[in-house]
Amino acid sequence: MTAQSSVERLKHWENFVNLMNESTSTQDSKPLPREEILQAKGKMYQMHKQKMKIQLENEQKALSPFTPAIQTNYESKEKVESRLIRYGLVAASKLEQKRKEKMHNEDLFKSSPSPKPENRNLPDRLLNLKKISDKKLEHQRIEQRENEIRQNKSPTICRKSAEIAEKIPNRPENVTERLQQSGKEYVQKIESRKKLENITNKLNSVPKITPMAKNLTRNGSITDRLTRYQNYYSYHLQELNEKYNPSPDSSIQKSSNRASRERLLKPKSQPISPEPPSFKPNLSQNSLKIAQKLENSSSRLLKSPASQIISSEPECCFKPNINSNSYKLDNRKSSSGHRWESLYAMKDMLQEKRDKKVSEINFHDPECTFKPFVRNHCDKNEKSFVDRVSEWKENVKKKILTQRERIMEDEIRCCTFEPDIRTLNLKQDVVVSKENKQVEGYSKKFKQLSATEFLSALGQLHMRLHND
Repeated sequence: MTAQSSVERLKHWENFVNLMNESTSTQDSKPLPREEILQAKGKMYQMHKQKMKIQLENEQKALSPFTPAIQTNYESKEKVESRLIRYGLVAASKLEQKRKEKMHNEDLFKSSPSPKPENRNLPDRLLNLKKISDKKLEHQRIEQRENEIRQNKSPTICRKSAEIAEKIPNRPENVTERLQQSGKEYVQKIESRKKLENITNKLNSVPKITPMAKNLTRNGSITDRLTRYQNYYSYHLQELNEKYNPSPDSSIQKSSNRASRERLLKPKSQPISPEPPSFKPNLSQNSLKIAQKLENSSSRLLKSPASQIISSEPECCFKPNINSNSYKLDNRKSSSGHRWESLYAMKDMLQEKRDKKVSEINFHDPECTFKPFVRNHCDKNEKSFVDRVSEWKENVKKKILTQRERIMEDEIRCCTFEPDIRTLNLKQDVVVSKENKQVEGYSKKFKQLSATEFLSALGQLHMRLHND
């Protein structure tokens, strides 16, 4: 098969070369474009490929033992199973015939002596080697040409790419031009983005002055204003330190207005020139009436603080319920001397809670199909556990007995053997006794039968009766 295919390829390429030479020999005729040449080559290659495929299929059909005849207009009323069985028998007969032929040929080959290899001359062997090498070189040349054709084949443009190319109006045909154009557009986008970022940064760097800041009065230089602000800030810091961090010398703390009096009468370190207020609020009539009723702030501050009398309430109607956890947390410091002991106790308490929660989840498992009826309250008049269990046991025994009786009745109903039961007379009783004596003597002679053997014999008899 390989030799035939190589010969056909050589013929194909010779015809192609002749066509090319004829086209180039004529000076007046215009040379064909490369695309048409490649298309012609592709068509010829496809035809050759199709021919080789058909040839392979025919060879496989000839080798296969089972080749059913395919009919397009089949009008037989025969079933598919019978047809397949017939085809299978034919195929089996063919295989058997081939196997016999093979065995016959092997027997002949074994019986006939093996022919000795011919001693060829050296020039004949060299000529054979040259032919083989020429074939290999020709095969390599053909493969190389096929690879070149495959590489030089014009690419197929899909429908979507063609639509995209049609939509773009001024699209350059060259790839390098398109790439350069896209690169320039990308650089322009980056530059425009950078310019916008610079403009936004400049706009954000300019401080925004609010209208309230514009209306503020700014007398003097910046240094004077900053020094005044620093003094004002340090004064307020000192005031807050005196208020929230009192001196440790005072052993007894009493509520008095001495500190406020000293603070008010204390001379200031640097007098701050008061600025005339620019804002004058509009007071309502109600606010003025309230201000008239109030005392002067200085007189109120200079007064000595009055002792607060706590009114005792002997009768309290509200009694709060203290939670057990809060009680434990309150008494934790007093009960345990160290912090780690309280932490260990808290760990044990949390572990108990976790275990309790896990047990509750396991008790109410959603996947469990069995859900027992648990009684929270038990009446005293109910029956004891022993009585209930004994009743349950008796009921179970009754159910088992009824089930056994039902099974026995079903077996007797299915049984075909019906024994003839008759009443025995006195004479028959005597005979039975004699037979019993004979059986007893036989058992003494050949040892007594065991219970298992007796039961097995009964079972065998039962099986034989049912089988008959």
